[in-house]
Amino acid sequence: MAFTASDFNELSVIGRGQYGTCLLAEHKPSGQLVVIKKVDIAKLSPESAEAAEREVGLLSSLHHPSIVHCYGSFMHAGVLCIVIEYCERGDLGAAIKAAKAARKHFAEEQVSGVPVAHERRRTTHCHIS
Repeated sequence: MAFTASDFNELSVIGRGQYGTCLLAEHKPSGQLVVIKKVDIAKLSPESAEAAEREVGLLSSLHHPSIVHCYGSFMHAGVLCIVIEYCERGDLGAAIKAAKAARKHFAEEQVSGVPVAHERRRTTHCHIS
């Protein structure tokens, strides 16, 4: 799907990482909550810029109920904006930490996408949907 910046209302910053900032946003036409990962390509080394662009292809190629869905991407003012599914429970690392603290285990279906992501693209960062 083709997106532009005007398709979204940015609501809040929900994370910052090595490559950029993640924002909770509302897709105006549908009202759906999504995450927009913003990566300022100009501030990256050529290798890191390529890695960010590969991430879009990677996320778009992974189709599994337990793997976050990538809806697409767009460029805005030199910033790569990756539109992904909003996972209200956060990323797998945070969920593992919380489960350890509570001495709880994951159901198999909660983590069934991890081997798929690792096998296909050597992914190390996962989100729980």
